[in-house]
Amino acid sequence: MVGRPQKPKPREFYRDGDIRFVEEGVPLPGGGFKTKGIVRHPGAVVIIPVDATGHLLVLRQYRHALGQWIVEFAAGTRELNEDPLQCAQREIREECGVAASDWGLLGILYASPGFCDETQHVYLARGLTPDRRPADDDEQIEALRVSPAEFAEWIARGRVQDAKTLAAYAVWRGQGRTTK
Repeated sequence: MVGRPQKPKPREFYRDGDIRFVEEGVPLPGGGFKTKGIVRHPGAVVIIPVDATGHLLVLRQYRHALGQWIVEFAAGTRELNEDPLQCAQREIREECGVAASDWGLLGILYASPGFCDETQHVYLARGLTPDRRPADDDEQIEALRVSPAEFAEWIARGRVQDAKTLAAYAVWRGQGRTTK
């Protein structure tokens, strides 16, 4: 008697900190399983900092995987089981050199759901005050202050190509937000 195919056990084949690369059995619609590579990610945050004058704080950051500098919102990977808001509060200090007294969750993004379970919590941060914390030792970052209109122009001209930044900006603007 032929039984149902058994789901293969997940196999971790690489780990980079809390990010795990695994092979898992994915069920097929017609039955059986296909082995697929999946990135298991602890999650991340994306922060849209808006200062008292309505300007955005954005980053010009060197990204080694691309071999170039890009413009993006502050963001960071959550530590294992870290609360997303606590992560955002840590990251804004490390990357932008400010703290925020007013936080709002704008939404959640899935970075690459075809092969990665990363969930990105998007926050609006206001009530900014200087508060610098040491950045990660592998980060090369320059904080920039830009008006929302100028940032929109950067997007229109293709100067902003980072997917999480473009998606977070769309969520913010889609909610009718500018400086509010």
